[in-house]
Amino acid sequence: MTLKICFLSPEYTGFGGGIGTFYRCLAPALVRAGAEVTVIEGSCFANSVMPSRTSVDGVVIRKLEAARVNAWLDKMNHLSALPSLSRHLAAAWASWEQAQENGPFDIIEATDFGLLMVPPLLAGNTPVIAQMHGSIGQIQSKDPAIGEEIAGALSLAIESEAARLVASCQTYSAANQDYWNRASGSHAVELLPPAWIGSGSQSQPATIRPIISVFGRIQMWKGPRILSEALTLLPDCPVVHWYGRDLVNSETGIGTTKDQLLKMYPAIWQGRVVTHDPVPPEAVQTLQASSLVNLIPSTWDVFNFTVIEAMASGRPVVCSDRAGAAELIEDGVTGFVYDGTSAQALAVALQRALALSPEESLKMGAAAQAQIASLLDPDLIAKQRIDAYIRAIDNKQIEASAPDWLLQVTKPRQHSPEKYYFLNNLPLRPLVNHIGRRVVSKLKGK
Repeated sequence: MTLKICFLSPEYTGFGGGIGTFYRCLAPALVRAGAEVTVIEGSCFANSVMPSRTSVDGVVIRKLEAARVNAWLDKMNHLSALPSLSRHLAAAWASWEQAQENGPFDIIEATDFGLLMVPPLLAGNTPVIAQMHGSIGQIQSKDPAIGEEIAGALSLAIESEAARLVASCQTYSAANQDYWNRASGSHAVELLPPAWIGSGSQSQPATIRPIISVFGRIQMWKGPRILSEALTLLPDCPVVHWYGRDLVNSETGIGTTKDQLLKMYPAIWQGRVVTHDPVPPEAVQTLQASSLVNLIPSTWDVFNFTVIEAMASGRPVVCSDRAGAAELIEDGVTGFVYDGTSAQALAVALQRALALSPEESLKMGAAAQAQIASLLDPDLIAKQRIDAYIRAIDNKQIEASAPDWLLQVTKPRQHSPEKYYFLNNLPLRPLVNHIGRRVVSKLKGK
């Protein structure tokens, strides 16, 4: 019997974040193991105007259709006071609708991000695996965005309940497993390693650049503040090159994270840290392999595939213990791990890495390459995950177990109230004043 698997994921193609990397490494291995794999790719942030169907390495990829998202959004007016939550849920229901039209499937694996696991869970007709990559609620709690406090808290409540109800809840770092065991109260979250298909056998470049490289979005929980403080302790440290998208400053809602860092640490971000736009995966491999040291300074990360990429590069890795993938590193043997809350600890770890001789650097890099090739072999991981899918099929959940509040919040309504009806509950004077301030701000281009 051929196992038919459907992934509901916000990303798969292109070079987005870790979720796309996770599935691009896993899905082809599942196909080689004999499974049929379909991916419904998209979210409220990324969807397709036109229907799209492609096949890569035997994996069928269908883009989430924008028209479906908009149609479901019209049924989520009861959440119009929380627009980000209503958009996520509309995209989740659209994704599930599209999956049903391409099924049937034996198992649905859906991400926590975007609440994509919620609609198939509530439908109750196909076993669901919730893959916990880093959820909306988690991100809001670690990197609070102004105005998103209630949406983030409610998302976390939905995610925790869903993690308890699905046929199987999985993740790929021990720290995240512990988090969701506590959040769901189930103590049954499975820990399964990710697959990895990077080029760990690539030869070292002829020239190693005397720089430290960081790859990741410029946002506070990726560690730029700790890095800045560490660099003030290391006046002779090589220049840091940071490749990644500069995001809105979540602490103020005004300007970007780099703008804030320039104000806080002008001497660091005006020359000692050089920023670059994101680069495609093949460029990441080349740049990491030619860097003196690769750094992952996250103050929180469920996993962070940049750690694996850095280990595969053959160059020394310095990694915060707050990144889940730090669990793969044996300190002093396959890289360096430090207390991710301490600038002093980061400074010491960088000194250790920079003190390595060329021969010691090569030895450490080779050990890291061998470790991930052994632990994260995609064909081995595919077999483990197929076994987990079969267990989940035998543990199918039913909609009746979902509490009423979860249904009331997350289910679309055929007869939704007027979209902004909730504004009738607000005093008119502050509402008019707010509109006036917002119009002026728009006219000024802020």
